[in-house]
Amino acid sequence: MKILTQLALIFGLCLAGEAIAAVLPIPFPGSVLAMLLLLGLLLCGALKERQVNDAGGWLLDNMAFFFLPPSVALLEQYQLLAGKLWQFLAVCVLSTLATFFAAFAAVSLTMKLMQRRAGK
Repeated sequence: MKILTQLALIFGLCLAGEAIAAVLPIPFPGSVLAMLLLLGLLLCGALKERQVNDAGGWLLDNMAFFFLPPSVALLEQYQLLAGKLWQFLAVCVLSTLATFFAAFAAVSLTMKLMQRRAGK
């Protein structure tokens, strides 16, 4: 029951993010707004990590399951990609590399900041 309550909280934040995105004058993904809401609530202390930790762990443990529907849809729509397969693969490889290097830079910067803070 604990995980269901935590999932309800996370999905409520997702709905709030979508609602905010619907009224914004510029297009902005509701899912990103939901993550920013979650981050803000965690940083200000209105929400504790333990209140979403179990559900977050469950979602991470079952992440592969959530990739099945888009993968099946991609296989069903293969004829749309048949002529553009190389472009599609290039986008996949380049975006994977960009994500890898962005994560590397973020972790490196975080480690430098933590070392600098520990040295003071």
